[in-house]
Amino acid sequence: MQQVSPRVWVETEYEGANVGCIVGERGIVLVESPMSPPDARDWLQKVRRVSQKPILYIVNTDHHFDHSICNCAFGAPSILHELALPGLQELRFTYKDIFKHFAAEKYAELKKDLEGLDLADPLITFSEKLTLELGDLSVKLVHVGGHSLGTIYVLASEDKVLFTGDNVTQNRHPYMGEAVFANWRRGLDRMLRLDATVIVPGHGDVCGKEAITKLIEFFTLLEARVKEMRDAGKKRGHVVKQVAELVAFYPIVPGREQMIPDWVSDAMGRMFDELGG
Repeated sequence: MQQVSPRVWVETEYEGANVGCIVGERGIVLVESPMSPPDARDWLQKVRRVSQKPILYIVNTDHHFDHSICNCAFGAPSILHELALPGLQELRFTYKDIFKHFAAEKYAELKKDLEGLDLADPLITFSEKLTLELGDLSVKLVHVGGHSLGTIYVLASEDKVLFTGDNVTQNRHPYMGEAVFANWRRGLDRMLRLDATVIVPGHGDVCGKEAITKLIEFFTLLEARVKEMRDAGKKRGHVVKQVAELVAFYPIVPGREQMIPDWVSDAMGRMFDELGG
């Protein structure tokens, strides 16, 4: 765990999404929960070493399993964007299969823990913006979409710390399986303009705004290549196979050598459709 500002701590070493702890005068706001129960228990111990104040809320930047399935480990209500609620509700029936797919080597040892999870609906959902006033610190939740329909960012305003959710990843390909690229680009532009100096991406190391700029470059290249092929009369089936340049744009996380080309292929198909086929 690292302290990234006077009132914000972050853990980037768990498998799954990065998690954060914001401590204000009135209590604690957690951002995301680890995706495995042992990591959730470890994170709670780390949070308690930082502060014994009450955990007021857990904020999920989207509904995906690596952000939300262990919310119940912290004894606090969660907050989610209203468009993410259906996806969270569906996770009740699918999260074990998803976990088995993405973390197969750990599934057997964690099966009993996973059986005991309670994927409760959030106490609060919102549409555009929500501010949590912690006394000495304002925590702003803002809907931008992009990575998923319900993706938000979380800004600890006075500490200038921005949790981007999976709209930003540091030095790795983002997951684009639910992407709406026009919204994603607008969200990245919006985050660039924020008064934030510390960027906590959904995955990867804590960084600065250069990670946002790098992802804008990736999406610019993605759109340009798909548009070139579409304008040249290439069909969707051809376009989705031309992945080499975009696969090489970021380093591939070990173990994802087969996965990333599939992610990029799917993204090229989505971009083809978004540009009007």
